[in-house]
Amino acid sequence: MNAEIAGSLVAKFIDKQWPIDKESVYEVLRMGCNKAWQEGKWLGMTAEFFVPIHVDGNGQKYILAPVTHPILLALNSSCRTMTIRDEMFMFHKNGYGDVKNYPGCCWNQDVYDLGAIPFYNKNNINFRCGVKIGVRALGTPGGCEKVWINGSYTDGEKVYSYQNSTLGNTTGCSANLNTIDTISGVEIPVTSGFHYINNVSFSEITSITKTVTRTPIEVIVISCSNEAHKIARLEPNQRFSSYRKYLVPNDLCHCQCLHGLFKIAQQDKIVNPTDSIMISNEEALIALAKGIHNLYYVEQHDKGMAFIAQGINALEKEKREEESPDEFPIQVDGTSCHDLAEALKYYH
Repeated sequence: MNAEIAGSLVAKFIDKQWPIDKESVYEVLRMGCNKAWQEGKWLGMTAEFFVPIHVDGNGQKYILAPVTHPILLALNSSCRTMTIRDEMFMFHKNGYGDVKNYPGCCWNQDVYDLGAIPFYNKNNINFRCGVKIGVRALGTPGGCEKVWINGSYTDGEKVYSYQNSTLGNTTGCSANLNTIDTISGVEIPVTSGFHYINNVSFSEITSITKTVTRTPIEVIVISCSNEAHKIARLEPNQRFSSYRKYLVPNDLCHCQCLHGLFKIAQQDKIVNPTDSIMISNEEALIALAKGIHNLYYVEQHDKGMAFIAQGINALEKEKREEESPDEFPIQVDGTSCHDLAEALKYYH
């Protein structure tokens, strides 16, 4: 379902007029969808992908989840399902102390979730020597569109830049002007063509954020060897750059890609009538929108929670009736048998 159909459907139930109040309606829709997203995996929220395997500068293999579906639920390799560990497993008492392989020590047989990173480095760019960062609009940009890059200098200190609030120019060092705004990181205006900051070198990038833009935006770094590499792409309504990285075993029989099941990302900011809405069930959308409206806008907590529960119930019934029958046989993970008490172990 797209935003226009969903907005016109729910507006009259939350005391809004369509399309006059569409921005307010879009906000309620986004919050309602994300409330449902937090409660489970409903129809249309999971998808299969074949994701390519990449190799980092240390020779370790990894995959990047699709931006639209960043959460890995299951992964197949060599006709078998692989075990997925979270990023804190290295601290688990049954863990190995580290999740990365080292030369001559390739013990890793599982998939490890390393969490979200703000960019990808498929070309193994050397950030330690410092890189310049710029942005490029893939089309005609709108007015007052900006990208903010946070990170560190080559000496490890956090990057700050300074902008004259009247003139609007950004520099990498202090300026002797009366009106100066301090910016965490650098602020890069989105203009026609490629625009970069030439006097700030990053050795680490911790976040990439932008305003809502008219066109997709590419983030490009210029390495110390003067080579340009794309490290991120943000869609028009996407405000935060995020790529989910998963470490995979090196001995994958020379696989070039892996078959995975992924959950959709949370509903991002809704801007255009053609933006997709992750929920298509009309009854659920109405109930969730009424729940958010009562919960946060008119401060009727009990009434709002009742509507949200009604929306989740509608999604649960839809999933039950639409999906094919399946079965979940009880299984025992062999790696956890040693943690069982003797009385719970079964002997033949």
